[in-house]
Amino acid sequence: MRKEVAAGETSVSVHLGPYNHLTLDELKLKQFGDPPRRLFDDELKYLKTQGIEVNNHGVIDLGTIHRKGNELTLKRQCEDAIKLYDIVLRLEPSNSNAWSNKAMNLVGLKKVQEAFLCYDNAIKLDPDFFNPYLGKGMLLSQLGKFEEALQYIEKSAKLNPQDTYIWETKAIVLNEVHRYEEVIVAAEKAIELYPKNHKAWYYKGYAEIHLHNYSKGLQSLDRVIEVDPEFYGVFLYKRQIEMQLNETLQEIKRYDESLELKPNNADILLKKGLAYLRLHDFEKALACFDKVLKINTRIGEAWSRKGNILCRQKKFGEGMIFLDKSLELNQIIMNFYKEKPYT
Repeated sequence: MRKEVAAGETSVSVHLGPYNHLTLDELKLKQFGDPPRRLFDDELKYLKTQGIEVNNHGVIDLGTIHRKGNELTLKRQCEDAIKLYDIVLRLEPSNSNAWSNKAMNLVGLKKVQEAFLCYDNAIKLDPDFFNPYLGKGMLLSQLGKFEEALQYIEKSAKLNPQDTYIWETKAIVLNEVHRYEEVIVAAEKAIELYPKNHKAWYYKGYAEIHLHNYSKGLQSLDRVIEVDPEFYGVFLYKRQIEMQLNETLQEIKRYDESLELKPNNADILLKKGLAYLRLHDFEKALACFDKVLKINTRIGEAWSRKGNILCRQKKFGEGMIFLDKSLELNQIIMNFYKEKPYT
């Protein structure tokens, strides 16, 4: 049987939770209406191994225990951190912060179901505390449940909208489901709160590039390098994008040189339009496809490419006319080969 040892029966200061700065006597009276609980001797011995001393009067500061748990969490000493949080929770079971921090360490030990229980307990005890929502959202994201994860992360952001890390996390999870416009919004909010948030700059740049806003994307990647030159992979990624852009621009330059010699070459104009399409420069691409169709109205790809661009621009009626014409030309070609006799 564990031997009980008095733990500041009249003067224990509680610095965490909803009953901040109450003595343990007052806390227990408020919560349970009975005398204060006691520390076990093995708990006292363990606290001493962590450099936490109880004075001659048996006074113990739960805030000190919790802060030591946080210190061990940062060092990824998950098992030791959990032991400290368990002591806090035995004495103050309503401490939602301790439940949330315990859950974080359980995740580090890959004890997923236990972590979920702790996060849920923290949320139940204090529905207005942002941290367990964020932690549960991050855990759901690790399990690939991105949409459900976003619900918890968004709740955390509503409760604590001034936390750059929450907005950074939201941007990262939105990126997983390719919601790039929303990634940019979340990343920009994170940057507004902390301009040196290199991850937020990175995901903003990544999203801009995926939306083919290359100039803005590359500018964001430059900010990553400026803020954190050691951020892994950003140099390589930026160089890769720059090479792709340069190759396409050089390709367009070669087409322009060829068109100086053959200005009515529909094949070259079509290829130039496709190159602009890769850059998402839709106006220049349309101009090329229009020139192609003036030269030769039977080039089905020019009809279909222009139709697709018009539909992207929400000009659906006009776009469908071009797409229908493309299908008509393709059907003529298919019928030609179908009826052509074998030789």
